[in-house]
Formats: sequence, C-alpha cells, structure tokens
Amino acid sequence: MQAVSLQDRIVEADNFVKTFQFSWPMTLDIPEEGDPFLKAFAPWPTRFYIMQNGIMQFIANPRDDHMYDLVELREVLERLISAA
Repeated sequence: MQAVSLQDRIVEADNFVKTFQFSWPMTLDIPEEGDPFLKAFAPWPTRFYIMQNGIMQFIANPRDDHMYDLVELREVLERLISAA
C-alpha cells in the first residue's frame, strides 16, 4: 500500500530502519505539499540519490532494464566515505 501522507511515510521509513538496521540519514518527500522532491528530480520508480551535507553527490541513472552500474555506485560511496 502506498503511503499517502507524511505521517504514513514516517511510519514506513521507521519500519524500514528497524527491519534492515539502516543507520544512514533518510529524507522523505511531503505528499501534503505536492511531493516537491518527486516533481523536481523524478525518482519514481527506479532512481535514487546520494546527498552529503545537503549537497547532491550522486544521481543513479538506471539502464533501460532498470538496473544500475553498482561499480560506479561503490566508487562514489567509497570516495564520499574516505573524504568524510
């Protein structure tokens, strides 16, 4: 079921964090404000982003089969972690 309010998304995000022991910061879009991140960056259904200190560091662009180049993702994460 799709979360249709910010409160719904907070509950789902909290469940995700607990289930997967996820420890990185997470950002949620706000449906009540028209999902501004969705409108600005078109992440649905298969795009994700890496932000660090409020700056967009990486935008994953899926191939036609909706898969990603994980080597590129790993390199970006390693670079960001080593620079922190």
